[in-house]
Amino acid sequence: MEKEIVDQLEARGQIDNWVKKNNWFNTPEKQQIALIISEAIGLEKPLESPPPLHPEDPFGPLFWGPFDDLTPLTVRLEIQKKWNIHIPGDSISLAWEGDWTILQFIEYCENSINDA
Repeated sequence: MEKEIVDQLEARGQIDNWVKKNNWFNTPEKQQIALIISEAIGLEKPLESPPPLHPEDPFGPLFWGPFDDLTPLTVRLEIQKKWNIHIPGDSISLAWEGDWTILQFIEYCENSINDA
């Protein structure tokens, strides 16, 4: 399964400024969160470079990997470091069990940032 996910992400190729070209990531916070997620996915999968993400990407396969906790941990720590907020660990479970898209998870994180 991991190989299929990696193959699909690599097949996307690199798109310059993908996060800014995508109208769904329409705030600076959403753009930064998308980049943080992309970097974390690239580290765990492992990919040559962070993949461009699409808002409708399913959360589960992107956050799943050989070290299941690495991507969620990296994302949570980077968001905490950048905005000095705490993203609860159960947010990962909510996203996973709720079959969220990447955009839904990003919006959840953005709301946490704005509520802080």
